[in-house]
Amino acid sequence: MLWLLIELFFGFMLCISFITYLLYWYEEGSRPYGPHPGVSTRAASILRGLAYSFMSLVAVFGSYPLGLLNWHRIPRAIRTASQEDPPILFLHGLYHNASAWLLYHHWFRLAGFTHTHAFSYLSFGRRFEHLQARLEQRVQALEKAAPGVKPILIGHSLGGLVIRAWLSTAHNAERIAGVVTLGTPHQGSKLAGLGAGGLCRSIIFRGPLIRAIEERDITPPIPCYSLSSALDNMVLPQEGLHIRNEAWHEERTPLVSHIAMLYHKATAHQVIAVVRAILEEQADSPDFLETAVMEENAEERHEHGVREWQTAGAMAEEAEWSDEADADPIDTVRG
Repeated sequence: MLWLLIELFFGFMLCISFITYLLYWYEEGSRPYGPHPGVSTRAASILRGLAYSFMSLVAVFGSYPLGLLNWHRIPRAIRTASQEDPPILFLHGLYHNASAWLLYHHWFRLAGFTHTHAFSYLSFGRRFEHLQARLEQRVQALEKAAPGVKPILIGHSLGGLVIRAWLSTAHNAERIAGVVTLGTPHQGSKLAGLGAGGLCRSIIFRGPLIRAIEERDITPPIPCYSLSSALDNMVLPQEGLHIRNEAWHEERTPLVSHIAMLYHKATAHQVIAVVRAILEEQADSPDFLETAVMEENAEERHEHGVREWQTAGAMAEEAEWSDEADADPIDTVRG
């Protein structure tokens, strides 16, 4: 019986991978002007995607229980956060939880980013607006835990779409240092129509939700990056990965499947490089330079005040000794 369940489990994972790549091959292969740039429908590419998809799906189900633990919560105070090591908030995609970022937590810490956090949300019985509200709560928690240090938001798939919608006001954009999205269906996906739950079906390709997000979209005053794979099997067509906002930077990752972006080391290193680029851009911004100058001036004023206090104390002590030296010896003895 156990062996049968194992066979059914792996068969189901393989079935999902096969169906999604069959649709991927049909969608890209049937385009009148050929596949999108960088997309290959050759057998070798499809087999590569199938392998990545199958292994990543197994990893998702194997690690999912870990997301139910409280290891990823935001602490009340992040005292060691700084402009070079800011808080980083990960937001997972549909049907997943905070365990999606297990390897990213590890790789980011090795890269020197020690304040990584994530949170989970339910994919059923929730509206898109509810996820935005949850994100707002987490950003507020980070602002309290690390005042004066702007966090960076990183979202995979639907998580990236939630972050983009949350950025729809300039006020929110000014509260964070930057944004990175991975495999996000910025124009939706045709596969969403086959998914379970209203939340999934709401991100149908160029559907009402997508149009509403694009209508409220702004030109963000912060660096925003959209990373996508030309072998993505969940966002169809590939055009759905393209964000129709020229203020965003778009980059291609190595050829991996949609979920494998969360378990692929080279992709994670690319994300880390983007985060460093965001911090460098922030360091060069006038607001950051002005804040740095103010902090430097405050430190100089403090040191100057300490020196003046020490000098005044030394002068007072010297004057006291001088008065004692000038006093009448008899009076000194009498005192």
